[in-house]
Order: sequence, then C-alpha cells, then structure tokens
Amino acid sequence: MRYNHRAWFRNDYIEPESTLTEANKQLIAECVTEKAPNMKTIYNVTFRKRYLGQVRTTFAGQFYRFPGGSYEDWTRSAYTWPSSDPRHGTAIHALLKRLPDYEQLAIAY
Repeated sequence: MRYNHRAWFRNDYIEPESTLTEANKQLIAECVTEKAPNMKTIYNVTFRKRYLGQVRTTFAGQFYRFPGGSYEDWTRSAYTWPSSDPRHGTAIHALLKRLPDYEQLAIAY
C-alpha cells in the first residue's frame, strides 16, 4: 500500500519514477475532474467538453472506467505512482489514450 511504510516507521520506501512525460502531464492538467454525485472516491473526467469516464484512487491503486460501465468494470491503471504526479494522473492518462485523436494531442505538446 502506498505510504504504508510511514505507519510502520520504516525508512526503506523508494519513490517510484513517473511514467508520465511533461506532455502527458499538460494534457492531464487540461482535464476537469468533478466528484460524482453521492460518491466518496469516484470522479467524473471531462476533456475539452468531452466526457471521458470516471476515475478513482484508493490504497489498492488508481482505477478508471469508461462511460456506461457497471461497477465491476473498473480497470487498474497503476499500483504505485510518485507523489509528483497529478492527482488520478495515471488513470486519467489511460482514459486519454483511448481517444481517437490522442496521437495528435500528444504531438501538439
């Protein structure tokens, strides 16, 4: 679990390296996350007025699901991530990669 080493007073935690490039982080920064109604940890993600899906971050990792998915359709995008990454960053990036024009967006940055 993330940051579990602090609860057990361990000093051997090594921060993982980021898998996101600066261009990816700029695309993620353009996304808008809003808390889903009546949910504690689930956020709706929109990118340039396009609804991408939902993300959530728990102690088990970062998860995403596409529009119309059931509660069992969550897909894990990361087990660990560095604290320098944006919030829900890996899950939002997984949603962005499914866009048909993702390659042109990534090249634009």
